[in-house]
Amino acid sequence: MRPLVKTLLVLCLAALAPLGSAQESANRHDRQSGDARLQLLATFEHQVTGVTVTPDGRIFVNFPRWTEDAPISVAELGSTGDLRPYPDVEWNSWRNSRRDEVTPQDHWVCVQSVVADKRGNLWVIDAGAPAQSLGVPGAPKLVQIDLTSDRVAHAYSFDETIAPQGSYLNDVRISPDGRFVYITDSGVRGAIVVVDTASGSARRVLDGDPSFPSPPASTDIAHRASARSRQPRNLRVVHLSAVAACRRL
Repeated sequence: MRPLVKTLLVLCLAALAPLGSAQESANRHDRQSGDARLQLLATFEHQVTGVTVTPDGRIFVNFPRWTEDAPISVAELGSTGDLRPYPDVEWNSWRNSRRDEVTPQDHWVCVQSVVADKRGNLWVIDAGAPAQSLGVPGAPKLVQIDLTSDRVAHAYSFDETIAPQGSYLNDVRISPDGRFVYITDSGVRGAIVVVDTASGSARRVLDGDPSFPSPPASTDIAHRASARSRQPRNLRVVHLSAVAACRRL
């Protein structure tokens, strides 16, 4: 049996939640004096690709199905490092071996990223492509969860015009007004998916544009660095942020 890879989550306490002015001042003094400390919060048996912290200090993590059938895809981290399937056990009940028995539209298939906003929502990106291989039809989606009720508020499913075979939805940013959501696609053809939460519509932009080169996933770090060094000097580089995306797309 292949041994499990143990993943450690180490976070600086100062980054976890908003702090009072006195505590913030004390932490600043600690940093300046070299007394700042890191605290081990949890140890995981599966690879983690997303960690997010809400304004009130709740911590959420996600586990993609890259090399194994992870028992939990999205979880809230408890005070003792325990994992609570989020938003519930049912959403986390997908298994690769049961793919013909479980509907992909309302279950986590291969979650890549979780992001908490300042409006009380958790946004979850499900690439829907276990082992970064062929996508499961109906699985690619963006899910908005209401953190007050801990219930799914909306699920935006993407067909192959938005998430074609070979795509891998990777990360998400939300516009300052909360209306638009921007998702990067790091698959075969790089692109950005723009979701209008008011209308529920989605569009795929900059599809295959030179701004989004995608080195082969099988190459190692050294080869990726070499590939990037050979890119044209006039190649445009796009960094996805909510403000920049609002102005460009």
